[in-house]
Amino acid sequence: MESPAKNLEDEYKWALETAAALRAGNFDAIDREALVNELERSIAGGFKRQLYEHTRDALRARLSLKLSPETDREENEDLLRNAIEGINSLLWACPSLRDVVTEEFIAKSYQGAKYILGDEIPLPERCPYPPEQILREAETFEVEV
Repeated sequence: MESPAKNLEDEYKWALETAAALRAGNFDAIDREALVNELERSIAGGFKRQLYEHTRDALRARLSLKLSPETDREENEDLLRNAIEGINSLLWACPSLRDVVTEEFIAKSYQGAKYILGDEIPLPERCPYPPEQILREAETFEVEV
């Protein structure tokens, strides 16, 4: 019996070896715990990170448009459209990501937007856009700034 693939110091090699073992039906050669962790961290976590980045960018753009009219309006409108479309695309591909868009998730995204904006714009302490609004706008492409 072969020992499970443990090339976690070389994740690329580990992924290829694990895929080959799965294809061959050689389940004893698979480090199941590492595979489960990788699914949760890389695949599920990757979708969540993408959703966070799009949500953060949507918040950043709309806050700039609303609170700082002297900023580059066209650039912020483009950023907002791209971010909303990105959220829409992710929710279309992975409908269960809707469950990720909670008050806590929006608050985390808002903190990221505030950090990027810096002291450029005086911002409210809490995010003025609830999760339901973000989801609705991503589905309808009708955005209220």
